[in-house]
Amino acid sequence: MMGRRGLFFLLCSAALFFLVGAQTGFISIDCGLTESPSYVDENDNLTYVSDDGFVDTGVNRQVDPELKETNKRYQTVRAFPNYTRNCYYFPATIGARYFIRVAFMYGNYDGLNTPPSFDLYLGVDLWDNIKLDNVTHQYRSEIIVQAEASYTHLCLVETGGGTPFISYLKLRPLTDDVYAPANSSALVALTTFRRVNLGATGYVRYPDDRFDRIWTPDYDSYGTPYNTSEKIVESERSPFFALPSVVMQTAVYQLGGINISWLGGADRSFYVFLEFADILPTLSGTQRQMQVLENGQYWGEVNVSNLSPSILYSTSPSSAPQFTFSIQSANDSDEGAVLNSFEVYEVLTLSGSTTDAGDVTAITAIKEYYQLKRNWIGDPCLPDNSPWDGLTCGNDSRPWIVTLDLSNGGLSGEIVDHISKLTELKTLNLSRNNLQGPVPPFLQEMPNLINIDLSSNSLSGSIPNGLQEKVKNGEVMLRIDNNPLICQQDGCNQQESSNSSSSSSATAGSKGSNSATGLKNSYTVTAISVAIYLLLASCLSS
Repeated sequence: MMGRRGLFFLLCSAALFFLVGAQTGFISIDCGLTESPSYVDENDNLTYVSDDGFVDTGVNRQVDPELKETNKRYQTVRAFPNYTRNCYYFPATIGARYFIRVAFMYGNYDGLNTPPSFDLYLGVDLWDNIKLDNVTHQYRSEIIVQAEASYTHLCLVETGGGTPFISYLKLRPLTDDVYAPANSSALVALTTFRRVNLGATGYVRYPDDRFDRIWTPDYDSYGTPYNTSEKIVESERSPFFALPSVVMQTAVYQLGGINISWLGGADRSFYVFLEFADILPTLSGTQRQMQVLENGQYWGEVNVSNLSPSILYSTSPSSAPQFTFSIQSANDSDEGAVLNSFEVYEVLTLSGSTTDAGDVTAITAIKEYYQLKRNWIGDPCLPDNSPWDGLTCGNDSRPWIVTLDLSNGGLSGEIVDHISKLTELKTLNLSRNNLQGPVPPFLQEMPNLINIDLSSNSLSGSIPNGLQEKVKNGEVMLRIDNNPLICQQDGCNQQESSNSSSSSSATAGSKGSNSATGLKNSYTVTAISVAIYLLLASCLSS
């Protein structure tokens, strides 16, 4: 059965898709937006919405107006001062592939004039380290990922360098074959390292690029620029890369060859995509052929057709301290090598680790029942240094929840039985809430539970016999004081039926404690509790 959050996001997604119209499946979010629920951006003609429906935490802030930032997406931020980890939630289709962009501009929104640094996570896996050079530095990070579940989580994690924040984010569904040669596994994601449009003078983005990729222009660093006004359209073959015509309409030519270089590393690996289309007719009328070397070794070759795209790409990732890709003409060519654009993606290997599935289901149900508004989005336990607020977890490749602390959490209703599904739970703290109803029998059946604090609630009835026995035997520490309607005397059932039960506060010792020698020593009846109960009874009868 679909939970309230699942239903909410289904409705939210439907509303978003209605808003974006032709932008099928696009999710475009202006973080910190407060003045309206949505708007159409004049720069890209895309509909942006507030992030209120995608995150439970954070505060909305405006950047310093003295900066006179004209791009609306950078005029506000959502900042996260209250928790170590804060996550966004997006609905997804299992097995579908998505292109995600997040962007940051500090803009001195807090008046401290100190750009923070923090980490960006895709689910439980570190995606990027966000470091901003100055207050107006606009930093973007992109990733291509295959959804493993019906949702995707993006998380900001505080690392001691200041309060995390975010300016905007975008999620775009990809067709199945775009970048498929390099992204065919759910455990491999691609982060954008470079995407360059050669021979160009301006950025290319949506709507020229149907997937809203941003192509950075480079006019003449790699060779002599040329351009054409003729349309250059990629055929619908597989793999299909949806290359924008305007990108392929510019190119550079170089007689001595074209070299693309960057620093790598032993623990870094990359996929490379080289995109060709001849826009100059050859004097001989023959088709050009390009040969490519990777660090001096043969990497591949491709026939380059006039006004028709060809793509040469990695079939497996490459690792090296440094990379140089050399494009050379393999046949007689007056103009030498040609290249229109190139893309380099760094591999992010996903761990596949998650909290125990049963615990995830149980804690999510607990969150929905009590309508908790905390940082409870994302994996409950992972990454290790930032579990959900109120949880501690067992340290394992598939961890489980060992402590649930919802004290002073504004809870109402009964003690929900989803707690019983946390089979490794050792400590449960539900104190200082407004919980009502009985102490549930499932607490006596949880094999690892040794510390229970139910104090300062409005619980009623008797304590289950099995739980009383565990308290007497020193197997469980139980606190239940300040619950005026709790009965802990022999014959509670008869007293409850006659509406004359006494109330008490009780503390039971933990396993091995000398104080836990029996109920007489474990439970202390106080005159204050009796007085409160009598007052309540008087109020009810009047």
